[in-house]
Amino acid sequence: MNDRRFSPAPAAAAAAAAAAVLAFVVAGWFAPAARDLITRIDRYLPLIALGALPILVVAQRSWRHKRLAEQLTRPPNRRWLHAAGLAGSVTSYLAPVFSGWATGRVTGMVGGTIPFADTQLYFHGAERFLFFGYLDDYNSRRPFNALLLAVRLAITGLDLRVAVILQAVLLGVACYVAARVVARDLGGLVGYAFFAAVYAFAHSFAASPLTEGLGVTLGALAFAALWTAVRDRSAVMASAGVLLLMVALSVRSATPLLPIALVAWFARYLRTRGLFDLRALGMGVAALLVGFSLSYAAIFVGNGNAANLNGNSGYLLYGMARGMPGWDAEHSSYALVYREHPEIVGIPDARRSRIVNSLARDEVLGHPFEFAKAAFQSGVNYLHLAYRSAFEPYKSKVLRLILTFAVVAAIGLVIGRHFRRGQRAILADLALASATVLAIPVLTLAIPVGSGPPGSLAAHSLFNLGTVLILISVGAFAAGSTSRLQNPGLVSFTLVSLAAIALQIPFIGIDNVRILAAMVPFVALPIVLATAGVLEQGPAARIVPSTVLNGAPIVRWAPVTLGLAVVIVALTGAPVARALINRPSVRTVTCADGKRAAAFIGGVSTQLVQRIPLSERRLDEISLTTITPATDGLAVYNRIKSKTTVVDALDSQGNDRVVFVPGGISAPRESVLYVCGEAVPDYFARESSICCWPLPIDFSYFAGRQVRPRSIGPGESRHDVGPRAR
Repeated sequence: MNDRRFSPAPAAAAAAAAAAVLAFVVAGWFAPAARDLITRIDRYLPLIALGALPILVVAQRSWRHKRLAEQLTRPPNRRWLHAAGLAGSVTSYLAPVFSGWATGRVTGMVGGTIPFADTQLYFHGAERFLFFGYLDDYNSRRPFNALLLAVRLAITGLDLRVAVILQAVLLGVACYVAARVVARDLGGLVGYAFFAAVYAFAHSFAASPLTEGLGVTLGALAFAALWTAVRDRSAVMASAGVLLLMVALSVRSATPLLPIALVAWFARYLRTRGLFDLRALGMGVAALLVGFSLSYAAIFVGNGNAANLNGNSGYLLYGMARGMPGWDAEHSSYALVYREHPEIVGIPDARRSRIVNSLARDEVLGHPFEFAKAAFQSGVNYLHLAYRSAFEPYKSKVLRLILTFAVVAAIGLVIGRHFRRGQRAILADLALASATVLAIPVLTLAIPVGSGPPGSLAAHSLFNLGTVLILISVGAFAAGSTSRLQNPGLVSFTLVSLAAIALQIPFIGIDNVRILAAMVPFVALPIVLATAGVLEQGPAARIVPSTVLNGAPIVRWAPVTLGLAVVIVALTGAPVARALINRPSVRTVTCADGKRAAAFIGGVSTQLVQRIPLSERRLDEISLTTITPATDGLAVYNRIKSKTTVVDALDSQGNDRVVFVPGGISAPRESVLYVCGEAVPDYFARESSICCWPLPIDFSYFAGRQVRPRSIGPGESRHDVGPRAR
């Protein structure tokens, strides 16, 4: 008889995972020495995660003693193994958060903490919603990110650092859930391959409030749901996955070609008779429409501008119609419209987007052949990007030639081996081997070979994972990996997904692979299936076969439940967060020169200091040496001295401001910071010629000294008093 009594073991394992994550956060937050250790390790984590994959594959194929693996995967131990995996996934995404704050190296952040450019627009867009009750035009393009950030800020008392930690935790949980779904079918090491591939990309965005982090989170959960739908042949699960994928693509915008293609594929895959399963097709189309309409629901909740949803789609199309292809960082197709139509500079974002979209439509219809030619060249540029990612780090031309020949020879082996054996899977294996090209620029994003300190692995020109992964993937498919996978539906699902992504590559390339964030889990599939193919061969099969993990206590609907919870929290939590945050009333404070003091609310702050060892530096301190004005367009920082606090906040009218104040102060958040001083010339706005901005860029710097109101007048709240000095 089955014993159905309550067992405390699962709860204990979950509690242990939560305790491990909490201990990591506490150590990183309060212990400078721990932060220093995290920083030293974090710089190599993407390299280690992917670099360990070939080593583990070789070890697993050659390891014939399976007793330890069998012990680990027994039900009593499996819970703790899963808890360790979850804790490891979350802490791996928390590591770049604390490391970035210590080193000042966070994508889109000055000194690791102060939002800059896109990041500033997202951060202040969320604060504007909380204080003023509306989403600005910029955040109306992709409203989910700003709404969810607003909820996290409200929960954390407007503390951006804690809000970023919550984002990293959510990202780690989502990637773990997706990796577990893969591992359930193809084995634990294949699940790790999926995690490592996604981590190589997402590591760079874990510490930033940009849309990439949320895009990967929802993309991973959508992928997990769709993978499960293939295995279980479930139309309901497929529809839920398509809905989540639509939301993910609205967060980190791209074309809806992938979910549309998957709806058609599932309708064909799930059929019992006829060409399509009409029930699956109807549910899929409904999921597409609901996913699309959720963006408008987010606009409604955020009181945004529905006319500007995905409003920047015409910039790249205009440039391509004018003959400038995408995926070219030196000659930006995206910015061409600014140079040819300077009259759009400085006008409101929604109006500018309408004008640009109209211009793009006219140019595409008027010059279809130029557009087609540019689209073809965009695809070629992406191939060049993949080649550079894999081979250019090698300084020797002879070595590059040898490695290129090795890849071509491996592809030839795919064709020759299959023709000799007469296998019908040749097209699938060849397509998957070629699809590795899609993955290489994404997987090598966070591994800048040659950029590490002298003597480090990252600085070694021969340690280039792009080449290693290409050779492994092509070699695996040359050996016939698809014919060894037990579920041909997964292979077909992979091919359709990669084909849909490849078809849109020419039309979405600005200058980097960030735009692929929501599709990264699908882009990683060639590496996943190559790993599975290698491990299936020979007498030394997987140490942890998929049958061992099939009985793991994972909730089947966990990806859908978690994904829908994120969407619901954004839509229903945002109005609650808006109601909980009170905008402080601003008093009239007069400076010594008779002028009115500038007032600032919300924001985040960090203090600039001279060289202090990481092991002695506080969390809210950053070295001036980590800011590179020449390369970051931050010339204003050349005038800033040590012991100055940088506050990135809103003024009383809700405009973005960066404030420099001598000494150490805290960000005002729900209080008011009064500063007597003057505006600082923004050299970036005056001298910048970068590509992808609505120039001129003006970040509105202000410098001065804090001044306090002498008293609180009748009827005024405590929020009117400026923040306490440290």
